[in-house]
Formats: sequence, structure tokens, C-alpha cells
Amino acid sequence: MGGRILKMEEIRNCFVKAGYQNVTTVLQTGNIIIDTGNQPIPKLTSKVESLLKDSFSFDAKVFITTSEQLKKIIDNFSFKNAAPDFHKYAIFLTKGMEDQFIKNAPVHNKNLEKIEAGEGVVYWCVQKGETLSSGIGKYLAKFSMKNFSTSRNLNTLEKVLRKAEGA
Repeated sequence: MGGRILKMEEIRNCFVKAGYQNVTTVLQTGNIIIDTGNQPIPKLTSKVESLLKDSFSFDAKVFITTSEQLKKIIDNFSFKNAAPDFHKYAIFLTKGMEDQFIKNAPVHNKNLEKIEAGEGVVYWCVQKGETLSSGIGKYLAKFSMKNFSTSRNLNTLEKVLRKAEGA
């Protein structure tokens, strides 16, 4: 939620009061699962951003994805076989920004981090303990100030997908 701290229960209640069905939150991750009634994603994005702005008095930006799209992102994760001492992230960017991000993101040490463009995301693998000090971590912080992006750990995405699929 853009660096703001909101309780997931408050966010869930906001969606329930707005009439959304089957509202579920995932831990304290900022991820919400709702039944969209097959609304087009651009229209739903606008409605959700307005709902959050009206409810919490700040401009909120959201990324919305279907369960099918999320499964594809997880299945296509480039670095699934990374060593256990590496974090695995998907960086969600404004559509079409993947190539620009890859082109400009500095990888200072290829032994500590790797990136690859996916469809609507950039896959990032970084050694644990290096996330904030890595070249990509620093670039992501600067990039996010100018462009909208958010990142999620692959483990979190898998939890979101399991909840969305009712597992």
C-alpha cells in the first residue's frame, strides 16, 4: 500500500462494505483475493484504486492479476532452482516497463543477483542479506519513486495462489 501500514482486516472490511464477494487477505502482505465477477482488469483497477483512496485518504496504486496469470508468472519463474540462500522475487511493473527495467538495472555482482524479464514482471533472484544493498535493490527503490512497481517473494505468490484456488 505504498509504504503505508494498514491492517489487513481494515482492508478486507473495506472491500466487503463495497460489496465484493469472497474477500480474503493473505497474511500481512497487502495481497487481497476477491471475486471480480469477470470485470475487465483496467476497469477493476480503477474501481479498487478509487475505493482505497476514498476509504483510507491516500492515492493507492494496485496491480490486479487473475489466478491464471499468477500461476503463469509462478510457473515461468526463471530462477526456481536457485540455491536456498537466495530470495526469489517477481517485480510487478507498469505494463511494458520490463525491458526498460532490465536495460537500466545494474547487476553489480552476477554471483549475488540475477534478473530476467517475464510477461508483465521482472524475475529477480538475490542472495539473502543482499536484497537492499544489491544493485537491483537500489535501482528498484529509485525506479519505484518514478514508476509504479511492487515486488513479491515467490513464496508469497505461491501462498496467494493456493488461497485463490481454495487450497
